[in-house]
Amino acid sequence: MRRAVIGVMSLGLILGLAGSAQAQDIFFGTLEKAPDGQVFLSRCDLGSTRYRLVDEAGAAERPVARLADSDIKPPTQAAVYGTVDEDKDGYVLRVMAIEGIAPGKTCHLSDVLTDAPPH
Repeated sequence: MRRAVIGVMSLGLILGLAGSAQAQDIFFGTLEKAPDGQVFLSRCDLGSTRYRLVDEAGAAERPVARLADSDIKPPTQAAVYGTVDEDKDGYVLRVMAIEGIAPGKTCHLSDVLTDAPPH
C-alpha cells in the first residue's frame, strides 16, 4: 500500500512539473539585422524559415539585445536555443541562448551551391 501511495505521489509530481516546464529547441541558421534593429534567424532548412528573435521574458541574459547592439555582417551562422510562437507578422523565436556565432559562415545549401567552383 505504501508503494502505491508513493507511486501516485511521484506520478503527480512528475506530471505537475511537466506541465509547468517549457521545452526548448535548437535552431541552426544565419543571423541578420533589419534596419529597424530587429534581429532575424533564417533557418537552415529547405524553406529557409525566418524567425524574428526576441529575448525570453524574464531571462537574466539578453542575447538578442546584445546582438541588436552589435554589427552583424551577413552571413553569420549561429545556433539559437528557444521556443517558437507565431504572431500576425510570422514566427517569433523566444531566445534563451545563442551559441556558435560564426561570422562569414553559412549553412544554407543555396549559398554553398552558388559559391561552388564549376566542374
